Amino acid sequence: IFFRRPPFYMVGKLQRTVDNLDHEGHFQESFDLLKEAVPNYTNDAEFAWRWARAWYRLGQESTDKKCRKEHFATCLEHASKALEIDGGSSYGHLWRGICLARMGDFVGPKEKVGNAYVIKDHFEKSFAATPADPISNHTLGAWANTIADISWVERKAASLLFGAPPTATYAEAEAMYLKSYALDPQYVDNTCAMGDLYVSMKRTADARAWLTKCYEIPPKCAKDVRIQKEAKRKAERL
Repeated sequence: IFFRRPPFYMVGKLQRTVDNLDHEGHFQESFDLLKEAVPNYTNDAEFAWRWARAWYRLGQESTDKKCRKEHFATCLEHASKALEIDGGSSYGHLWRGICLARMGDFVGPKEKVGNAYVIKDHFEKSFAATPADPISNHTLGAWANTIADISWVERKAASLLFGAPPTATYAEAEAMYLKSYALDPQYVDNTCAMGDLYVSMKRTADARAWLTKCYEIPPKCAKDVRIQKEAKRKAERL
């Protein structure tokens, strides 16, 4: 069956619709619209990264490990396709980096550390093109936070495998998280990450304040609710 590419105004309408649905936390509706449109967008980077994002969002909503792994792997596949079509796709880089980072939960330490360089490269390219995007800022902060959290033993093992292991500081993570917060104070993931970061930095008062901010934000989805419940539990224990 031959599918004609929709006219330009229809392409723009679909993009705006699914972006609005995603922003509002209506992930299943966004996914369903994109799924219906898949046959018409076989070589479109803008569609491919949105399709990747849709798979990732549904994976985040689930608490089932197998389901999450399958969704994140599919996200990675479509984000990779976006970059095959357009190597300069900023959101292709963003979502491929995000999915690689999430797949770190399902791979061994050697692959995880090796991917850290690739992930950072994706996030830096995304940020360079979209410096006013709160997710682009947050992901660079999250990358720095994760690397700063690596233990001495893990860092030593990484140096044996890769020569020079990746390095980052909590201060670098804090700077990017704060930029993300300035762009979107309602971003639950980022606000919780700020609280967790200050726990790691032993800044208890700041940690409690940010975790409290996190659970006071109106949630948009099941993932937000889970993060906020955990943030409240952490705040009460400080």
